[in-house]
Amino acid sequence: MNRKFALIAAVIAAFAFTSQGADAKGRHHINKKIAAVAIGVGAASTVTYFAIGGWNWNNGWDYGNGFTRLGAWGATTLGCAALSPIVATAVLNRPLELLRAIGE
Repeated sequence: MNRKFALIAAVIAAFAFTSQGADAKGRHHINKKIAAVAIGVGAASTVTYFAIGGWNWNNGWDYGNGFTRLGAWGATTLGCAALSPIVATAVLNRPLELLRAIGE
């Protein structure tokens, strides 16, 4: 069983190394406002994570709020992923076009 697993993993790794990477010809296509929003929302999520844990940097995690470390990490990660496009849409003053994304 271990040999089969190792062989399958090796084949998957071989296929992964043969694929081509994307080339966007540099980083000039990234909007600076979107990068600022990503940094800001990421920092806010980090602050929220430590606030949930009672601002303890080491092993003194506060479980009084019902979150474990993994639960707080997951909640703040999902919150960051959900809030980043919302805040970027508001900052860039673009309409949120849900119907176009779905395909009308």
